[in-house]
Amino acid sequence: MAEDPEVQEALSALEDAEHTGWEPIILRDDVQAWRKVSKENPALYEYKAKGRYTSLSPAELLLCHIDAGYRTAWDPYCLEVTPVDKQGDKEVMYWVVKYPWPLTNRDYVYYRRIFIDRAANRIVLVTRTMIHPKHPEKEGCVRVLSFFSLWVVYPETTFEEKGARYEMLLFDDPRGNIPTSVLNWVFQAAVPQMISTVEKAALAHKDSPQRTMTFADALRLYGTDTRAPAAEAATAPSS
Repeated sequence: MAEDPEVQEALSALEDAEHTGWEPIILRDDVQAWRKVSKENPALYEYKAKGRYTSLSPAELLLCHIDAGYRTAWDPYCLEVTPVDKQGDKEVMYWVVKYPWPLTNRDYVYYRRIFIDRAANRIVLVTRTMIHPKHPEKEGCVRVLSFFSLWVVYPETTFEEKGARYEMLLFDDPRGNIPTSVLNWVFQAAVPQMISTVEKAALAHKDSPQRTMTFADALRLYGTDTRAPAAEAATAPSS
């Protein structure tokens, strides 16, 4: 992952402690968020946020995020999310998002890449839209063609103990005839709401008998080095 240009460019934006070019929109004790004009669509913003979960471990957050079957149980806007294909380290997914009437629902075909990077002491999840022949555009949904997210979690002690520091980067262009001023207002309000919702979902998921994967399973699938858990020395970067 260290030489992956897609990941490194996004990580650089998150690691910029001066937030150069970013406008602060939320500065609370539990969450901070910024926005800046998007290069892909200058009428929209991209967002970044950071904060801390004291009630969850990085492992619990990851297992909740990657459990596609659980998403419809906790996300009221998710109508469907299903695996489509596997292309190397890219897991291709199909996702349908409910929009309020009279707006048309949106759907996405995207890939996700997951890295449990023990050497860098972080979990990284990258998501980007793509085109796939199994899911062409269809009636009843507006296909989102430009979406990107980067989610990074650092353990405060170890990956499986409570205490996680997160950083995220997000851009979403839902297309259609929605005024950009409305979109920007919605996204700005949605960032802290999403962070809170994910915490509640992960707390419920960690004790669920329907969990489809353990952290040991995730390490085998997504681990990027071979250090034993006992050798882990986890210290999150200072904020």
